[in-house]
Amino acid sequence: MSTGWGLIQVTRPHNCLAAALASLLGAYLSGGSAHLLSSPVVRAATVVGLTVAACNVANDYRDVAADRVDKPHRPIPSGRVSRSAAEKLAAVLTLAALGVAGTLGRWPSAIALTTTILGIGYSYFLKSTVLLGNGIIGLLCGATVIYGGLAAGGLTPQVGVAGLLVSLFVFTREILKALADQRGDVSAGVRTVATQFGTPVSLRLFQTFAIVFIVAALTPWFLHLAGDRYLYAMVLGSILPTAVIAILLGFRLTDHTVHLSLRVTKWLWFSSLSAMVLLK
Repeated sequence: MSTGWGLIQVTRPHNCLAAALASLLGAYLSGGSAHLLSSPVVRAATVVGLTVAACNVANDYRDVAADRVDKPHRPIPSGRVSRSAAEKLAAVLTLAALGVAGTLGRWPSAIALTTTILGIGYSYFLKSTVLLGNGIIGLLCGATVIYGGLAAGGLTPQVGVAGLLVSLFVFTREILKALADQRGDVSAGVRTVATQFGTPVSLRLFQTFAIVFIVAALTPWFLHLAGDRYLYAMVLGSILPTAVIAILLGFRLTDHTVHLSLRVTKWLWFSSLSAMVLLK
């Protein structure tokens, strides 16, 4: 039972759910609520969830040395899941994702294959490319919105805006995550923005891109692409908390405040997606 629960945990189910919800957001912004329960949209959300699960397992498989320092409670470093079992699970999830994508047509299959290669390749080849790797993760997360929009019938300006905002949000969060994982990454010899540039520079980069995200989130309202309800929801659910985190970390930067901020941003994903629903 411990191994079975560990195999579930190593997929990081909350991340899979978050990504699937992002694809549903794209479907809603593209085709409205009538398309949310359509077969193509449900299958697209399934592809996204399975792909993210496979990439998460591959990431934990690859990062076991760093996780032994920073996250020893995770299934692989804690010994609840063997590396061989994780490797097999990643393969099964990848095949399942590509199999479901195959039912959606040529282009959805090609997109699923490309994002899977990039997602797994990040853990093996791109993580030590510093900001480039962070950018790839941001683009992959933004692509979940686009994927859902395509499944619902096509892209709209609102789908593009939501995809861009998700990409910026995740990219900014990845810089914060590098700060949180700095000790483990140093011990494992992983090159990240925090290990290469140091804590002060990494903090300034996080604060800079937090401002970029805030400006980008306000832009749809200024350009009359979204109404006042979007503005109020985005300010309360995303912009204001992001600003508070960036400011407070400038005054007090410790392991505790960084990890606390990272946990808060995990919940901001859901409140931000909820606000983006109002782009339509």
